[in-house]
Amino acid sequence: MNKKGDDRKKHEKINEAEIKLSKIGKFSQTPKIPKNWAEVIKEIRKKDRVIIVGGVDVGKTSFTIALERKFKNPAVIDLDPGQQRFFIPTCVSAKYKNKILKFFVGSTSPRFSEWLIILALQTFLQRLEKFKPDLFILDTPGFIEGDRAVVLKISETIIFRPTKAVVITEDKTKTEKLIEVLSKFSKVYILDPSEDARKISPEERAEIRLTKFKNYFSKTKEIIIIKEEQKKKIVDISPKIEDQEVTKLIGFFRNGLTEVVGIIKEQSESEMKIIIPEDYEWKNWDFAISSTIKSIIPI
Repeated sequence: MNKKGDDRKKHEKINEAEIKLSKIGKFSQTPKIPKNWAEVIKEIRKKDRVIIVGGVDVGKTSFTIALERKFKNPAVIDLDPGQQRFFIPTCVSAKYKNKILKFFVGSTSPRFSEWLIILALQTFLQRLEKFKPDLFILDTPGFIEGDRAVVLKISETIIFRPTKAVVITEDKTKTEKLIEVLSKFSKVYILDPSEDARKISPEERAEIRLTKFKNYFSKTKEIIIIKEEQKKKIVDISPKIEDQEVTKLIGFFRNGLTEVVGIIKEQSESEMKIIIPEDYEWKNWDFAISSTIKSIIPI
């Protein structure tokens, strides 16, 4: 096989590994949906741009999966850095066919990464629009209460330009502001949560996140960054964390998207030792973002 074929094979292998991450967690590939959800899905047409909004554990991703199955080539954007469907926690992602776009935001909570989430959404749309997908679906995080959450949703809405909005809520008083904003841009469907939407505890969420990290870092290799040469290209956004075990992650960006995420194993004045997945072919990078998270990832 020629070099071009070898490169393509390596790229496909990485994509396959990333796609396996989508099978870890609570997301059923064939979710049961209520009758009124199915009626709304019937009204969604090719070339629509659909934003899905709601709190935690109401069935947003189940609705997303049911909707994307209706179309041959949908583009799906997942902006939840805590319960990532296509990639690892601390990132947001987008999927079109077998192509997965990644963006490291350095936190498992949208509460601490709003500006990076907005930048990621803009970048995803710029890349995906050239493929002319059948449909755009934006699956948003369950962060919906408070002024910061409303501002984040307004920003997402302005950038995404939805033609239809689906709000899944059992308490409409919690989403009044969001519904008012969304109705200025698109037709809004208000749905009750699915009875089959699985409630999961904070402990189970943490375990799902850890399982995804373990899968991603199951086979690793070490690289060394010379800090004197590269320190201007690394931006640290670590929050202040006291009296807890932590892991420091670093996301390497190329052409505006995250190429690979690593664990900073050691660092000194002169160099930084980083663990990355073994099958990733190291490339030049434009900049990197590092951040500390409240958990230990075994490697």
